[in-house]
Amino acid sequence: MTKLIEFIKLIDNGIGMTQTKLINMFDANRENHYGDKSMGVSGIGGIISNYQFSKNDDGRPSEVTLYTKHSDDTYLKAIIPWNFIYEKKIYDGQIKIQGMNEEEIYTFVTERNNNINSTGTTIIFPYSEIIKE
Repeated sequence: MTKLIEFIKLIDNGIGMTQTKLINMFDANRENHYGDKSMGVSGIGGIISNYQFSKNDDGRPSEVTLYTKHSDDTYLKAIIPWNFIYEKKIYDGQIKIQGMNEEEIYTFVTERNNNINSTGTTIIFPYSEIIKE
């Protein structure tokens, strides 16, 4: 029996994001890396790349969940309903940021070798053969 893969997780053990940085990531009118010593080069940005990776194989966008922990902040979760945003053409106010629950914190820590002081970001995208490749 073949197990159906439901999602793709992008996991890093970087510095994570504070709530302010997480809010800024999804603010289409804000410079997110002002003053950073390190940042990507020639990328398409967090909003557009997140949206593109949210698409199923049929091209329809789906909800994406992002988990992050910065050493100066709490465990945070962002729910990005790209399917709703695409359908309703309403972006402002749709991304919900809240604290992780106990199970989500446990998973976050476990994915980082049970290091309770781990920082980083995990993004969960719907499974797509296109994205997998």
